[in-house]
Amino acid sequence: MSTRVVYITAAAQVLSLALVACSSGCGQQAVSGRVTAAAHAADAALRERDAALLSEIDALTARCATAWRANPDCLKQACQLRAREVELFALVRARSFTDLTESNYWHRGRLKFPGDLEQLLRRLAEEPPSNAPPCEPASSAGAPPARR
Repeated sequence: MSTRVVYITAAAQVLSLALVACSSGCGQQAVSGRVTAAAHAADAALRERDAALLSEIDALTARCATAWRANPDCLKQACQLRAREVELFALVRARSFTDLTESNYWHRGRLKFPGDLEQLLRRLAEEPPSNAPPCEPASSAGAPPARR
């Protein structure tokens, strides 16, 4: 009886080793590695777009800091940047991140709290004399969300 137990145990070990060898040698890791590399590249592309957008927002706010209402071109550019930001956020919300750091950057940071541009547009919408949204209603993507 003990000889049978030894043979069954040895057969189970050989089978488990064969399964491990097949899973590592049958190309599963190579496919997984390519998927991971593609996911990281997509994550990096979103982060690069965000960094470029943030630098454009910073340059615009520095250039137009005192002339938001006086210079309609500044306001128009701010609305265009906000529309691009909203478009980027829609792409990010549709994405399923594999990297926890990237997921946290977006979902616990950029998407969760209003950015500088969104805060500025909200402030301008609440300012007298007009109390009107600074972005045209035709392009609601750039308009700041209504307060609840």
